[in-house]
Amino acid sequence: VPQDILKTEDSYDFSFSLNGKRFRANYYKSLGYPKIAIRVLMDEIPEFMSIFSPNVFENLFNIEKGLTIVVGKTSSGKTTAIFSALNLINSKYLKHIITIENPIEYLLEEDRSVISQREIGSDVKGFNIALSQCVRQSPDIIFVGEVRDRESAELSITLAETGHLVITTVHGGSIIEGIEKLISYYESGDEKRARALLSGVFNGALYVKIVDGNIDYEYLFATEAVKSLIREGKTYQLNSEIERQNLWKR
Repeated sequence: VPQDILKTEDSYDFSFSLNGKRFRANYYKSLGYPKIAIRVLMDEIPEFMSIFSPNVFENLFNIEKGLTIVVGKTSSGKTTAIFSALNLINSKYLKHIITIENPIEYLLEEDRSVISQREIGSDVKGFNIALSQCVRQSPDIIFVGEVRDRESAELSITLAETGHLVITTVHGGSIIEGIEKLISYYESGDEKRARALLSGVFNGALYVKIVDGNIDYEYLFATEAVKSLIREGKTYQLNSEIERQNLWKR
């Protein structure tokens, strides 16, 4: 951890490599003393099709534009799921993929795609600055580590509207909770506009969790009925659509 961070920050996320393995860490203080929590990352990015059904890739990741959200709790496999999809795209298509992360967890090796991985702090000051700069960098796909405020939500939706595929994570315990959290970043008086904007670019959502050491999931693809329920503020009715779509998960 840089000395200036130790002096000025109470908490700091970072990642590092050691003896061929990748680690994610969080620096924090306890009773005035520094501490570090370290998590070991997977040695390799898993194959997407070994975890998810092909229709998840085709409907959420193998598309030209729009907003795809991946929902889950802490350490539920959100980033692993996204990078397994990006790695599959990288192996098949000529794309420019930009990732904006805090910190970078998995390192993507360029195959058929051009990869630009930007880490908050070392490559760019903040998520919103990185998102604002994206337009000038000609990306096809933008992975935003996390939408965390109104500005990053609006920038992500704007980029999705202008012909980019934007993929981001949202912390939550269900698909509906993730959608509502994204909308909640807007001010209460602006909720109707937020729902209209989201429904216009929404590709769908993937919810992931760890069960017995493996990633389990459910999905929601953005049909016209789904978009209408989001626009009208009736996301509580999405459960029946989620159940219907996931009958054919495997």
